[in-house]
Amino acid sequence: MKNKKMVYFLLPAVIIIWGFIIYRVVTWIGDKNMEVSKSIVKKDNFEKPKLQDTFSLLLNYSDPFGLSQIKSSGKKGKTKYQGTTWPAIRYFGKISGGKNKKKLATLNISGVNAIMKEGDTCKGIKLIAIHRSSVLLYYKGEHREIDREPDKK
Repeated sequence: MKNKKMVYFLLPAVIIIWGFIIYRVVTWIGDKNMEVSKSIVKKDNFEKPKLQDTFSLLLNYSDPFGLSQIKSSGKKGKTKYQGTTWPAIRYFGKISGGKNKKKLATLNISGVNAIMKEGDTCKGIKLIAIHRSSVLLYYKGEHREIDREPDKK
């Protein structure tokens, strides 16, 4: 008897809940079938622009990377030190191991591939020190540290 009383109470609750769910689904589907009114816009109503936008670039700023050569202003006095022009150098990494356990550096100097150890010279460039991420080079009285090229994958 106890179970029959629960059935009489729960059955109307289930019917009401399912009725509400079906009502929501039907109203949701009904909204999608509504026709969308289209408005027609004539092209003649738009005005054509009468003036063309013109501009000019002002390219009188200094070189941000310092790649252009320094021009002399003709004034006597202080002169700027330009330094020596280094050839194009790329450092790819170091090689170590073998019987001697000496470190070798793989370099590209002006398009020529070179495997050098400390103290070697190629095209006037002397290799001073080899590090994991850079090499120290000497050329015409100047020292320069070249960083390793990043891996391209």
